Amino acid sequence: NRIEHVRSNGPVTLIYAGLWVRFLAALLDILVLCASIILLALLIGWAIAYSGIDSILQNQAAVTAFYGLLACMSVAYFILMESGKEGATIGKRWMNIKVLDENGNRLTRFQALGRFVSLLFTYLPFCIGFLIQPLTERKQTLHDLLANTVVVQENESKKISIMATLLVLFFTFMVP
Repeated sequence: NRIEHVRSNGPVTLIYAGLWVRFLAALLDILVLCASIILLALLIGWAIAYSGIDSILQNQAAVTAFYGLLACMSVAYFILMESGKEGATIGKRWMNIKVLDENGNRLTRFQALGRFVSLLFTYLPFCIGFLIQPLTERKQTLHDLLANTVVVQENESKKISIMATLLVLFFTFMVP
């Protein structure tokens, strides 16, 4: 599935990323977010223990603010990374894929926000929005179609072994 797009510096061949590569990238992103959340929780726990103000744990506003911070951190991760210079989250970088708009250009922050919000529709009902991906010409999921984005392999020569990634995931889940 190679498609040529024309940019100002000439034609560029885009290779659209498949379902399993994108799935592994998503798992890696979940691991990154979980590690960040655990680190943040440890730092907050240490600060609470050090200050001796453990009554804050009973404060509903403080708990709500903590969960709000986690949500904002997750949203910011995807928006800033996918609209950034690399056009990819850490998981997508590992799998050597990135997100572009339909014209093959880097996403703006607004486009990345739209892609993230439309991801909610992809999960409903029963993640059907992901299952349409192999059936579309450019391997787009529902949120890609809604946000007018594509996920492409960055460079064919730098493919990372899926077996190596599976080993990393296996040890990540087995060690804890």
